[in-house]
Amino acid sequence: MKKFDMIKKFIKDSTEIKSINNEIKELNIDEKTGVERKITNKNGDVLFCVKVKDVDSTKIYHLFSSLREDLENARIIETVFPFTFKWFFDGKYLRTLAYVPSSDSSIQGTISRYGGTTNFIRTIKRHLINIPKAKKGISVNYVFDNSEPIDEYITAIGSLNKETNLFSIPVELTMSVFQIIKKSTKGSISDFDIPKLNISFWRREVNPDMVDSKKPTLSEKLSIDFENYPPCIKNLMKLKKKGNYNRFLLMTALLNLHSIRDTKFILKQVLNEKEYEHITKGNCDSQLPYIINNIDRYGFPNCKKLCEFCDEKCELSHPLEYYEKRKV
Repeated sequence: MKKFDMIKKFIKDSTEIKSINNEIKELNIDEKTGVERKITNKNGDVLFCVKVKDVDSTKIYHLFSSLREDLENARIIETVFPFTFKWFFDGKYLRTLAYVPSSDSSIQGTISRYGGTTNFIRTIKRHLINIPKAKKGISVNYVFDNSEPIDEYITAIGSLNKETNLFSIPVELTMSVFQIIKKSTKGSISDFDIPKLNISFWRREVNPDMVDSKKPTLSEKLSIDFENYPPCIKNLMKLKKKGNYNRFLLMTALLNLHSIRDTKFILKQVLNEKEYEHITKGNCDSQLPYIINNIDRYGFPNCKKLCEFCDEKCELSHPLEYYEKRKV
């Protein structure tokens, strides 16, 4: 995809666009033009394009070390919230790519509780930054207030970042630092779609007191019995390679059924050796501790989330009905 087309796609819905240091209404775009867009869209939606670390303005910026830290943080976040964000490198920092559907009237109650979309974004941003900090043993910041910096303008994807002379590009987290810098130097652009944030999910995620107390639960933890699971969970367990999101579903289900100790034992039995090592010693070693520490926010996965593992003969409206019918 040409850089010109990419820039046009990224800025077309913005309430305001400008070249670096000069506000403009029409763009004469070439490869030397630095283009920024305001994060607000004309329909009221707002881009969620935040850095994944606290930036210390007193320190000298080093491209390689900064991007390496960003990439490490983004990968940690991805293990906790898989397939939630797209990612892009704005020529200086790695950022999330999603949007808050503020134009949706059904979420106005949630948004207004935070004092508007910008404060809602601040809260989620702080929550994301805390996740890699916790894994690294760095003191986390639980102060959610209006002092959290939010960039009102961002470098358009496809545009040149005039500060670094690197292009803003979409990235995959499987890429290395060298690959990202190489693509950014050349301005190698691939097409992208901007995902919508699930506001109901994030409302529960950043506010435990808003968790639905009516979600199905068991009155007591179960002992280990590999035959005593709903068909969807059995099928999920049988997958040779589960991946981040399916592991997330399985861990959440098991922690709703069993003690932490039993959950760890079961995971060792149903994950292949490489994947088990991945969650205990590898890049995903924060996934299980995070879910354990936040299990009150996550009910047992519902049928919608587990539908691809469902038995066609299943007549349950929620997986936990399996235990009600067995009178466990």
